[in-house]
Amino acid sequence: MTTNEWTCEVCGTRNDVDSEDVTSKCKACETCWTQDDVWYQNVKLFRAVENKENWKLPTRPIVCNTEEEAKDYFEAIIFFQGGAELNKTPNGRYLVTGKGYYHYVGA
Repeated sequence: MTTNEWTCEVCGTRNDVDSEDVTSKCKACETCWTQDDVWYQNVKLFRAVENKENWKLPTRPIVCNTEEEAKDYFEAIIFFQGGAELNKTPNGRYLVTGKGYYHYVGA
């Protein structure tokens, strides 16, 4: 990949950079984001825990060492699924999971 191309975090399409502007729009799925954008950050985090066969199913659990990291995953799961679970473990770590989009919307 050259410096004039980027890969969409949502659909995986390779795109050309139109300008020096840090905002990019995917030619396939038309997602528009910057690396500082909430959407971009949530996509990166959610992709790490989502069910790869169907994102609407429960996520895989993730254990975080810090409350800040746990809250980031928690917010990302809520962003896509409409809810999430965040629990502090007995050893001081944080467990973050999502029960799935279908669960949170009552389907």
